[in-house]
Amino acid sequence: STGAWEARGGGGNATLAPSPRKSMGFATAADGTIYLFGGYGDPGLRLGDMYRYSPASDEWTIVEDSGDVPSGRSELGLVAAADGTLYLYGGRLSDGLGVSSDL
Repeated sequence: STGAWEARGGGGNATLAPSPRKSMGFATAADGTIYLFGGYGDPGLRLGDMYRYSPASDEWTIVEDSGDVPSGRSELGLVAAADGTLYLYGGRLSDGLGVSSDL
């Protein structure tokens, strides 16, 4: 590493990159893959989408929904366990007032 900042995330599929947002959840898996969930998007929507970013290939992919999908939220916790399982906890819900305590 040269210590210099470098723009990333364009790769071959920049159109699959997440929309602009804030207060989203991030987690890094043991293999270096980065996961992003939800956040507060424009125009004031709490998002419920998930993306995977591979630093090795500099590519974003959308993680398809399955099972009991969490509702859209911002200000949440997201961690990756050693076995690769992702855990999402809490967050501010779509109504902007309610705060969740689900896992």
